[in-house]
Amino acid sequence: MVRKERSRRTEEELPELNSGYTIHNCPGEGLSNALQVDILEVDLTLPAEKVHEVADIAVAHANAAVSELRRLFLIEDFIDSLKFSVGLWCLTYVGSWFNGMTLIIIGVIALFTLPKVYETNKAQIDQNLALVQGKINELTAKIKAAIPLGKKAEPTKEE
Repeated sequence: MVRKERSRRTEEELPELNSGYTIHNCPGEGLSNALQVDILEVDLTLPAEKVHEVADIAVAHANAAVSELRRLFLIEDFIDSLKFSVGLWCLTYVGSWFNGMTLIIIGVIALFTLPKVYETNKAQIDQNLALVQGKINELTAKIKAAIPLGKKAEPTKEE
């Protein structure tokens, strides 16, 4: 078995392979050392007080969310639990119609367009929202009157 010797190019042959482009006065040469010095001097430590403050806020929000979910799942208020379950039911259909990334894209677009739409049409939107809120309150009052589960019994005082 005979091996072929790889041809090694000498340094004299390499300039022939060069594309002809050379870099002159590269602005990044001296800049990289200056940036490294600036980055090395930056204090990246987290203050313990700030970390505890953020952690306390996060724990308070988590506790509030857990207590609200417990209230909704254990049907402390029938109307709120009904709204929650209908909302989850609607989300199953939205999830089956759209991909998750599509929902994220729609959410980002809505995040930036809806404030401007509200700002330009504030009077009409407020008027229609008040009308819808009135209808929802009316329907909620009817359901609470028909279903006694939504009302909590008030304790009587015996003197």
